[in-house]
Amino acid sequence: SYPAARIYEKIDGRATLFEEYGVIRLDFASVKFGNEEFDIYVYVMKSGKGALGVYLAEQPENGKSLSIGTIAEQTDTVVRVCKGQVYFTIIALNRRADIFKAITIAKSLCKSLKQKDSTLDIFSILPKRGMLTSSLSLNKDDTFGLQSLAGTISADYNINGLQFTYFVKELKSIEQKKDLIRELYDELKEFDAERLKLKTNKSNKLSKEYILECNLFDKHLLVMTKYKYLFGIYGKMASGQARDILTRFIARINLNGQERK
Repeated sequence: SYPAARIYEKIDGRATLFEEYGVIRLDFASVKFGNEEFDIYVYVMKSGKGALGVYLAEQPENGKSLSIGTIAEQTDTVVRVCKGQVYFTIIALNRRADIFKAITIAKSLCKSLKQKDSTLDIFSILPKRGMLTSSLSLNKDDTFGLQSLAGTISADYNINGLQFTYFVKELKSIEQKKDLIRELYDELKEFDAERLKLKTNKSNKLSKEYILECNLFDKHLLVMTKYKYLFGIYGKMASGQARDILTRFIARINLNGQERK
């Protein structure tokens, strides 16, 4: 096990990347599974966004998506997984290794990673159905050029012939919603967005929810707040189509912030 200050001892030359995204420690193990040998690197990050950041930064061109209940992919010799605030890689030492053994190890590791019940796994609200390969992004500085939407997680989708980007931003508090929506509204005005509308909806006694939509660069942008999150969709579609899709995506989340089964 290597604390943040010493991970360079194991991954010299790559430590800066993990430090940038907030690494806490690196746990390393060499394992033997049958006749195959694997090196396992488990990086515990300060946040889920940090784990996703390094996952995307290390994404190879020839990776294939894996369906193991979280964000994961494989190549001929490597399995990479991002779950919650943990990012891990399983590397086969033999170039002709049975990669399915690495996948088996990955599934076992995923089961052992416990998530806090009170914390929404941000990845669970990005539906896999219709998601385009390698489109997942962590937008650190802006989204669609909008700085007020920095820090969103997004993915591109194709559902029933409609292509669009779905994005989510986790807020620090419920009170932040009003300020963020106002910043976004003002920024869209500066971008000369067309048909810019902002509505409020008091969904409960404690909090107002906001709905903002406009046409931006010949595409429709729709943003809704819910709980401590901002949800959005952006693509060439009618307002009604955008609302239908975004409402269905948001409906996958329970009031307590957990994904519906």
